[in-house]
Amino acid sequence: RVQAGTTVHDTIALDARALSAQEVTVTARRAEARLDPVTVSTLTETEVDRRLGVQDVPSLLSDMPSTTFHSQNGNGIGYSTLRIRGFG
Repeated sequence: RVQAGTTVHDTIALDARALSAQEVTVTARRAEARLDPVTVSTLTETEVDRRLGVQDVPSLLSDMPSTTFHSQNGNGIGYSTLRIRGFG
């Protein structure tokens, strides 16, 4: 028991052990435009090569739907943030 207003320092040792569980299989597929009920955008390798030389990746991706971009300098080079669908 620890009394209110006091501090106790202790060391707890944990032993590693394997937990048995059933196998989990994860599968995925790429969404297809006009077939899946999600927004699909494609940025080709050619577009990246053409545009990336003059701007950072967040600035490059800011043209995609549901994407917001902020550049601390205001010029798209240097410290930048990118949010896609609200996730940073």
